[in-house]
Amino acid sequence: MSAPTTAEISQQLEKIESLIGTSRRFIEEGKMVDLGSLEERIRTLTDGIKQCDPQTAKPFLDPLSKLIDSLDEIEKMLEASRQSMEKTQSELEHKKARNAYQKSKKTE
Repeated sequence: MSAPTTAEISQQLEKIESLIGTSRRFIEEGKMVDLGSLEERIRTLTDGIKQCDPQTAKPFLDPLSKLIDSLDEIEKMLEASRQSMEKTQSELEHKKARNAYQKSKKTE
């Protein structure tokens, strides 16, 4: 397999940035996010860049750094979402237990 052209790499980066934007929006809306396709596209991108000569790959250092920052932000968003869901679940469990206790007091 030959090394991708700079245009192909740029196109792959644009698709990845679009997927990241969609993932952010889904996380903000509380929707499920499947990061499998994003992972695969990043793997394809980085494998392609590794095949390039250093002069061809060098211009992509900054975009790759920004990509890492975006992925770090998604990680933080997912962690915050997970913590929020855990808190909500805990509150619901406490409410359920409190309601069950109140019902049992009424039947006594």
